[in-house]
Amino acid sequence: METINTDNILYSMPTISGNKITYVMPTRKSFTNAPQFHEDEWCQLQFFHKSQLEDIKSILSEYKKFELSHRRKYGWSDIYVRKVNIDNIHISMVELTQILSTKTTPPPILTTSSKPLGQVKDGFSLRTKSGVLLYGIESNGKIKSLCSILESNTDNISLTKVFNKLNREKNLILVDWRQQFILVSVDSKDNINIWNP
Repeated sequence: METINTDNILYSMPTISGNKITYVMPTRKSFTNAPQFHEDEWCQLQFFHKSQLEDIKSILSEYKKFELSHRRKYGWSDIYVRKVNIDNIHISMVELTQILSTKTTPPPILTTSSKPLGQVKDGFSLRTKSGVLLYGIESNGKIKSLCSILESNTDNISLTKVFNKLNREKNLILVDWRQQFILVSVDSKDNINIWNP
């Protein structure tokens, strides 16, 4: 038997979402076509309304300092748990599906490395024609959180096109928490304004 000092175990990523998730047991219907991914991937690419830009900049700046101070050769000595207001995105489910010309699919099922945790209560997911997976939580038709994950068949260009539509029509910004930048806006020539701390 070998013992390990737990203080020497590093985190494999620098940040995770701290917003509470409630899980339910999937039914046969809700399990079919539901996206499945690790809980740590939840909200790593996250949309917000532009009215929250200054708050997000502040959080991202604080997180950057934290990440640098805890970065080690093979991981991080501590993890930054983000708690962000997610009730102010100003878009309904009807608007989202109309803008992206798609329909919703079952809520995500989150897992750990060893077992499933469950299906996200009040969750939703949808895939665009270009294969971009969007997901989040909604309540009474209003979206409380909106995120994306890059699946194996999705590229950054496809996600950027989705951002362009949501930015122009609903003033949404896109935060990449792990890479520490914000897609703020897009101009008439498709040039994207990017902010990083």
